[in-house]
Amino acid sequence: MADLVFHIGYHKTGTTWLQTGYFAEHPEICFVSDFKAPWNDSFLSYLIGTTVRKFDPSRCREILNARIERYNSTTYKARVVSAERLSGHPFSGGYDSFRIAERINKCFPHARIVCVIRNQVDMISSVYQQLVKEGYLGTCTALFKSNQWKGVAFSKCMYEYDLLIKKYHSLFPKENVLVLLHEQLQEDVKSFLSNLALFIGVDETSFIPSNLNKAVNVGRTAKGIATQRFLNHFRKSELNPFPLIE
Repeated sequence: MADLVFHIGYHKTGTTWLQTGYFAEHPEICFVSDFKAPWNDSFLSYLIGTTVRKFDPSRCREILNARIERYNSTTYKARVVSAERLSGHPFSGGYDSFRIAERINKCFPHARIVCVIRNQVDMISSVYQQLVKEGYLGTCTALFKSNQWKGVAFSKCMYEYDLLIKKYHSLFPKENVLVLLHEQLQEDVKSFLSNLALFIGVDETSFIPSNLNKAVNVGRTAKGIATQRFLNHFRKSELNPFPLIE
């Protein structure tokens, strides 16, 4: 059977670009997760969203294996699950990233893990823009003042990458964990993809994704962000469940 690979994000590190082009198009990769609506993906929902009280590793494996069995082509050399939510979520400070890592290990101890990191200053700026796009009402400064007494909230700790990487190194053999830089993806995309292909065991030379030179999720201007924040007061979203006007 082809190797199972979990690409865990982070958010704003070219994840959408990899999903829409590389993972979805490579002829030797079986892309088994829903990247368009991951919140509706039954496997991801169970792996991430099931409470500790009810989580069953056997059931988790069963859900994914049933999906993998639909793809029985011998041309596949890697089966990939990709979702940035696997590294936590910025709005909740990545509070469950260690728990997700432990669940992946318990259910799929021989899996390979891919993680892409980015300069923290650029990362947080880009994450803030994404949160506004998703309905967040506050300023970037307000994120750093989030209250974590009654519930989870944004936390700079999420961007202490070494902590999550060490966690995966404690769970999996170090050779099964690959850490890549978003900056390399921007500056030398072919080298980035070559390193990725070599790690997951697919052809690194002949395949070129259709979106090779296409930017995804381009940043917005300060004026555009301010306008979006204002409009967010009038639309219902997960980050603003009670808009001024229903």
